[in-house]
Amino acid sequence: MAQKRFIIDGGFSVNDDSLITGNLEMAGHILPSADITYDLGSPTKQWKDVYVGPGSLYVNGKKVIEDDSDTITLGTDADQDLRFKTTGVGSIELLPAGTGNIQIMSTMQIQTGSSITDSAGSAVKFGDKIDMDSNRIINVTTPVDGTDAANKTYVDDKFDDVINGAPAALDTLNELAAALGDDANYASTITTALAAKASIVYVDAQIAGIDVSSQLTGVESDIDALELTMGTAALNTTAQNVTGAINELKTEIAGNDSDITTANTNIATNTAAIGVLQTTTANNATDIAANSTAITNAISTASADATAKANNAEANATATAQAYTNTRETAITSAYQTYADTAEADAVSTAETYTNARETAITAVINALTTDDVAEGTTNLYFTNDRVDTKLGYVDADILPSATETYNLGSADKRWNKLFLKGSTIDLGGVDISASGTGMSVGGSDMASQSYVDGKIADLIASAPGALDTLNELAAAMGDDANFSATVVNNIATAKAEAISNASADATTKADAAEADAISTASADATTKANAAQTAATSHSDNRDITGVSFNTGTGVVTFTRTSGDLTVDLDGRFTDNAYADAMNQNVTTTSDVTFGSVYATGDVTAYSDESLKTNIKTIDGALGKVESIRGITFDRINDGSTSTGVVAQELESVLPEAVKTDAHGLKSVAYGNITGLLIEAVKELSAQVAELKAKK
Repeated sequence: MAQKRFIIDGGFSVNDDSLITGNLEMAGHILPSADITYDLGSPTKQWKDVYVGPGSLYVNGKKVIEDDSDTITLGTDADQDLRFKTTGVGSIELLPAGTGNIQIMSTMQIQTGSSITDSAGSAVKFGDKIDMDSNRIINVTTPVDGTDAANKTYVDDKFDDVINGAPAALDTLNELAAALGDDANYASTITTALAAKASIVYVDAQIAGIDVSSQLTGVESDIDALELTMGTAALNTTAQNVTGAINELKTEIAGNDSDITTANTNIATNTAAIGVLQTTTANNATDIAANSTAITNAISTASADATAKANNAEANATATAQAYTNTRETAITSAYQTYADTAEADAVSTAETYTNARETAITAVINALTTDDVAEGTTNLYFTNDRVDTKLGYVDADILPSATETYNLGSADKRWNKLFLKGSTIDLGGVDISASGTGMSVGGSDMASQSYVDGKIADLIASAPGALDTLNELAAAMGDDANFSATVVNNIATAKAEAISNASADATTKADAAEADAISTASADATTKANAAQTAATSHSDNRDITGVSFNTGTGVVTFTRTSGDLTVDLDGRFTDNAYADAMNQNVTTTSDVTFGSVYATGDVTAYSDESLKTNIKTIDGALGKVESIRGITFDRINDGSTSTGVVAQELESVLPEAVKTDAHGLKSVAYGNITGLLIEAVKELSAQVAELKAKK
């Protein structure tokens, strides 16, 4: 039975395999008839692709894959691990096909005994510095290449090679430099010093030129002569004296160098000869004693002669020996000094040469040291930039300073860009700064956001003009006067007093002039007017006019008529002068508006302000904003060009219409005294804002 469509309005059951060659669309769920019993596909009958719309994949009742705002999330239930596992030679690979990165969003740990290598199982390349967080890199082997890190053992060995068993007092460059007198030009200094010394070759030549044997020839001759001429006793005495002299000479010469040896030998030989002579003389003593007076005389003569010769010989020997000794001592001393200087110079030169060579060798070794010379092992690892950068990239433990409240995180010129924290609280000096989805708080109190602060500041400024939108500008506008309200009140009072005083003086002057003019003018026609007035006065009828004067008995108003205007006085004291300035000596009370030019008063200008005269009393709101919308100005009067100060009535009327009046001609006037209330409330509002700002600091 072939059908285009197969529709079953109800349930149905299939007990055998079924084959659908077209698409199968379902308007409901596909559910197995039994829980955890049937498969979707099989090892030999597998679905090709599975397309799942926005939703999740559950395995064993657990959500493992979720499409969350275009991010595919692989997850587990709480406290469960998520493991990617392969077998055989299979690898787990993470490959962003686009320009994205593989990001580790939390601490990464490597299983104990496992390593991180590249795909070839060797070195790993890090793209930036490694922060070791005060930890060591261990198991560094001996370096091979120039970029390898050196371990401690390698570095110590290299330094030991440089020191090469030098004595402890000379095993550092600083000690060697101190031994050279910290002289960077030591070799030049020694060479210059040696140039001033005598050559040792010259000294040796001088010593070699001294003939000690010839110096003693005279002594030997004198001794030979004594053998023939001196008697026994005298000869013995002389011999003893000569022997003593020779011994003294030997003592003086003793200790000299090998060049004196010959002289000592000759002296020893002569001493032996004298001893033989003494023995011979003793053997012949008997024969000589038997001789006669002639022998005695001969002996006496010989004795005297021998004594003289001995003395002369002794003197000559002494002088010769002394001269020789002095000459020889000088030569030997000079030779020793020269030799010592030469030896010192040689020692210094040798030390300089050795030191320079040693320093050059040490410097060369130090300069040549690279990580190639230190093997990297399993415990001593290189501190390479790549390894340090990798270690600094992620830290799998708490980052703690070695001492509390000692070290900074960053500095004034080395600052971190951004700080990303998962936690919601920062402890600053024991005060918690916490954050949530709605804002931040400090110590339990909410922290104002930038928009909140900006809004509050905007409300505070309230469209104030740019020249008055800060407290400093407002303070400057008030002259930095903390008692501005009182100052304004006092200034107004002072200005009133000055105005009254000036008006009084001016009024007096003008009154005197007017009085003089009036007297002069009135004098001419006084008689005529007086006669006319007298005639009119004889009539007592009501509403009788006098020339220039009229009286209305109904209203009680007396009108004095002038050519250019009316001067009116009524019974209530109202006084109107439309053309002239007049002086009055009594109080004038009026219940209607009076228009003047400048007013000068000798007393206070006051207005009734008693509470009993007022109703509907209200405090002025928004006074500060109203003050900010008006200007304090200076201006030149059109009528006389004088400069004055005040406000513009139209500007004031928009915020304080009660202080502005408009006359019948549309001209506006300002009751300046009425501005005081506005200024008082504005100062109070400003003072409250200042107090609030101080309290927040």
